[in-house]
Amino acid sequence: MRSLKRTAKLFTRVASQGWVTADGITGNLRALGVRSGTTLLVHSSLSSLGFVVGGAEAVVRALLSAIGPDGTLVLPTHTWDRSGRGDFTFDVRHTPSCVGAITEAFRTMSGVTRSLHPTHSVAAIGPGAISLTEAHELSTTPCGEGTPYTKLIQEQAQILFLGTTLDQNTIYHSLESLAQMPYLMRHDDESFTTTDWIGTTRVARFRRHQRGPDRNFAATQGVLEAHAILRKGRVAASDSLLVECAPMAGLVLELLRKNPRYLLQ
Repeated sequence: MRSLKRTAKLFTRVASQGWVTADGITGNLRALGVRSGTTLLVHSSLSSLGFVVGGAEAVVRALLSAIGPDGTLVLPTHTWDRSGRGDFTFDVRHTPSCVGAITEAFRTMSGVTRSLHPTHSVAAIGPGAISLTEAHELSTTPCGEGTPYTKLIQEQAQILFLGTTLDQNTIYHSLESLAQMPYLMRHDDESFTTTDWIGTTRVARFRRHQRGPDRNFAATQGVLEAHAILRKGRVAASDSLLVECAPMAGLVLELLRKNPRYLLQ
């Protein structure tokens, strides 16, 4: 019965949204403005794309094709859901991502490296992957100074919201950290047990983001468009966004410093 339901859902999706190949997605990404050789951070929703021939792995192939061999592909592989349930363990090799099927498919691919952070790790492949992911575990905040996210700003990266919105923009947390927003971090650090790529386990103290207040990141889309920092377009069946990371960071950080409640709902 479950198999029949899955099949019915598949046919419904194909009928309503059509289907797309990796090559088709690559073409859409280039038309949107993804640059060859760029460093590209991707927030993604597989279901938004319609039926993709080859599934999540095909989407990753399309992303890699769009940026070419000189580009670096970066996806979040967050695991903050675990500590929210009281599980303070993280194995960089095996702990699954909680932010979507594409991120999990990417994490497990050959040649991909992952940063050692128990709540906000990223995975990456390409010429800049090692420098972006290294030493994340030494940072005092999940997304602030010295993390992959602030490195992406420095790298003049592009950010692709593949069927998602600016509400998924993790780098806004970086800007909250850089602006020292008092609502961002918990006051106390906590013990996490982490396991690295060679199987060495250690206990270290990390500070987590605190829950709330509610954000309204998506409300910034208009100002980014007005400054020609954001482009909109269709990728497969999805409405997607492409943002230039450094100018976005500069503009929003300025607005945040003028109004500390700028990103709050």
